[in-house]
Amino acid sequence: MPREGVVLFSEPTGYGLEYGSCFFKQIAESARRVGVNVVESGGFPDDLDSKIDEHDPVVFYSIGHGTHCLHTVANLIPYIEVEHPAHPKWGHPCYENLRLDKFKGRHVHLLSCITAVHLGPALIDHGCRSFIGYDAEFVYGVRLLIAEIPRPCEEPKPDADFYSFIDCDAEGERKIVLEGSTVGEAVNAMIAKFEEYIKKYEEGEWKDRPIAPWAARWLRHDLDHLKAYGGMDWRPVPRVAPLPYVTMGGIAMGLLALSAIATYAHEKGWWKLPWE
Repeated sequence: MPREGVVLFSEPTGYGLEYGSCFFKQIAESARRVGVNVVESGGFPDDLDSKIDEHDPVVFYSIGHGTHCLHTVANLIPYIEVEHPAHPKWGHPCYENLRLDKFKGRHVHLLSCITAVHLGPALIDHGCRSFIGYDAEFVYGVRLLIAEIPRPCEEPKPDADFYSFIDCDAEGERKIVLEGSTVGEAVNAMIAKFEEYIKKYEEGEWKDRPIAPWAARWLRHDLDHLKAYGGMDWRPVPRVAPLPYVTMGGIAMGLLALSAIATYAHEKGWWKLPWE
């Protein structure tokens, strides 16, 4: 059985994947601060395999490119695959079953185009406990042709936004990893985040930005093609107990109480100062 609360992030770069990996790294940093065991990988198959075997994570969150039957990782190397004929819309047949059994009992979230068509259901059939993905291309940003290409994790600008789209996807694992949410709660949080950005572009503070019509359209496209399969009611990561909140006033009251106790004990003769 996978180890409850252990998380593996696959974070390749190149081919545009760094735009997602930077979000993964932010979540990993926050998770470690609250005591969640997060393992990170550059996304090469041998490294992913060894880390899955060593750490037995219950969560696998991976960014890559994909088709209806295939998820690739670093350098477009196939990593998870289900044998399937060419799709009438998406094309590209897949010729083997690759690592489907490696995800038994795990929560798998693929930020990857089209993998929810056949690959996600195949993972569930092979014992994966829950799956989040998309059954069409995931559009990860829009910009005007004259605009500079944004840096990874750069906040949205009037002429370019490569942030909001991936932020919506990352919201799911923020909820699972940082807050101990159920998979269903995480999916609902992703939906709410998509709707929040769509509203900003359609009628809110960003409605007059040059990219607004396209940003709203493609955010809605991603939302419409978000899919989740398997168990929605389980918590892959236990809730993390918050650290006690102690005010300076609370500390002061505590010190006063200790002082009063010490004074009373001294008056009763239960202890003496060294010079007494």
